[in-house]
Order: sequence, then structure tokens, then C-alpha cells
Amino acid sequence: MERKHIQVFGTVQGVGFRYYTERIANQYHIKGTVQNVDDYVEIYAQGEDKELEHFIQSVIKGASPCLLYTSPSP
Repeated sequence: MERKHIQVFGTVQGVGFRYYTERIANQYHIKGTVQNVDDYVEIYAQGEDKELEHFIQSVIKGASPCLLYTSPSP
């Protein structure tokens, strides 16, 4: 099990991005939270390595154009 802290910058607020992220998380069996923070969306995600990587790639595709910052959660 792996955990990631993800910050997504770009056009991600007011466009259904949190709902999209929740739907993708359910598809890949990812647990965590997603919330709007100032000018970006913050995601804390936990899941199996392969599913977590698929989840992150789907988030990138769904938030295009965006800047994504990912780091391991403590």
C-alpha cells in the first residue's frame, strides 16, 4: 500500500474536477480525500502501487491542461 499527496494546478475548480477524481478513485479502489485549496486542488490518495499510478495518470488526463505535483505522504 502506498500513499501520495497530489496538488493539481490549472483549470480544476468549478468544472466538476472533484467529482471526476472521486469517480476515478472508486474505479481504481483508491481511498483518500480531495479538496479545493485557494487556486489548486489537493488530493491525498492511498492504494496499491499499480492502481495508484493508473489513478494519477487518469487525474492528469482529466485535468488537462494542468500542472501536477506529487509527493509521498508521511
